[in-house]
Amino acid sequence: PAAAPAAAADAAPTLNPAAPAFVPPGSSTPAAPGAPATDEQATNEQATNEPLSAAADPDADDAARRAALQERINNDRENMRKLQQLRIYLQAASQMFWRGEYRRAVEVLQQVAEKCHGIPSGEMMECEALRLCGHCLIRLKQFDAADRCLDMCMDVAKTVEMPALIANVHIAQGQLASQREPPDYPKALEHHEAARVIARECEDISAEAAACLNCANTVGKMGDKERGMELQYEALGLRRKQVADAQLEIAEAKKVLDENPPAPTEPATLGASAESEQASGATTESERAAPTAATDPTQVKRRRAMMDLANSKRSLQEARRAEAAALANVATAVAGADGDKAQRATDAAALYEQSIEILRSEDSFTDKQLELAVVLNLANVYDNHVPNGHGTGVEYRRELDEMVRKNVQGKEGLPDVCGVCEERTNPLDMVRTSERGADEDADDMTALTVLDCMHCHHSKCWTARKETGKGCPDCHRDEPDGNAFV
Repeated sequence: PAAAPAAAADAAPTLNPAAPAFVPPGSSTPAAPGAPATDEQATNEQATNEPLSAAADPDADDAARRAALQERINNDRENMRKLQQLRIYLQAASQMFWRGEYRRAVEVLQQVAEKCHGIPSGEMMECEALRLCGHCLIRLKQFDAADRCLDMCMDVAKTVEMPALIANVHIAQGQLASQREPPDYPKALEHHEAARVIARECEDISAEAAACLNCANTVGKMGDKERGMELQYEALGLRRKQVADAQLEIAEAKKVLDENPPAPTEPATLGASAESEQASGATTESERAAPTAATDPTQVKRRRAMMDLANSKRSLQEARRAEAAALANVATAVAGADGDKAQRATDAAALYEQSIEILRSEDSFTDKQLELAVVLNLANVYDNHVPNGHGTGVEYRRELDEMVRKNVQGKEGLPDVCGVCEERTNPLDMVRTSERGADEDADDMTALTVLDCMHCHHSKCWTARKETGKGCPDCHRDEPDGNAFV
């Protein structure tokens, strides 16, 4: 994509700064040699030359305006080329973020934001780079750096007066407030509610869904489970609308491509003949009338449709990943709600499995952290709460162990010793000789719970320790966050 503006710039007509300015005929013509002019002749010559001299000024001004216009066009093309190149880097950093490569993403995003800062019309991309950089720093738990980054991002968003950007920055600031130690849930909720109102006013479904989801998580952590559940389902509905909209855009772009077939390829001999005729200066009437690929309306529509198709596919991937996250959050809310525990666990497991299926499909962005959290929850809910779910829980723990080895730096799989009682846990072994019934809930020493820190304990030991207000004994952390059903 970056090559197109360069080619257009080469093909554009340019002014030669070394060329002399246009001089109207007669304005500077030297006098013919001969007898000295009389006073009357001098007066007549002055009267004749004055209008010609005045007529030269508009032409000079016109040339200056054309030169200035050409310079502005060239600058605009160069700025567009730079922004297209930076957009590619921004998309690459976004992929790094979803793969969990936060440090690499931060390095790229800082450079993108810095280079966008001096480019006209680069404020939106600068804001997006700073916002994503803030999310990376939150994941890295560098909260002060994230705070500074998001403050800069908010300043840029307010400068360009883009409500959708402002809403997205509020969401990031709310997540920062809820992830700090200790978390500031009231401040987080204030940011998320502000984002929700702004996004609804500007009809930005993506931002509204994200704000709604974060409101739900924050409200749930503050103790209002019923309201949190309502907001979770509302966010899921908005995410599914995003998916439907993206699929409709893809279908429309494909329809335009079908209606506008690609131009037929000319034979090589014909091209050679055209070149020779062009060199000799001869052109036929049909050649003059035939549209080029750049001006043919059919090909123009086709190129636009191809760009729309690529953008819509990317939007679909983002929407599907967001739908998977919304499903996982609904599942966690269902598992923690009041009512029949076995039925709630079964319903939650089904929602988690829908989420993991979407995450592993081709039309979703890869999000290793989310995938890891969903598999962790599936292992816990099956082994501890779903009737006759021990075997399935162990299978998911084996899968989780492999993912930890591949994706979590410094981890060599799940530990096989309980940090509470210091007895072996055998997390990858099918150790239960008989499955529990629906009324037995982790009442033996074979059911295990994996925390979001990837330490594994006997569920009975962990429950007793958690009731005392203590966190994981292996890493001395407080109680894990609400993303893991433990």
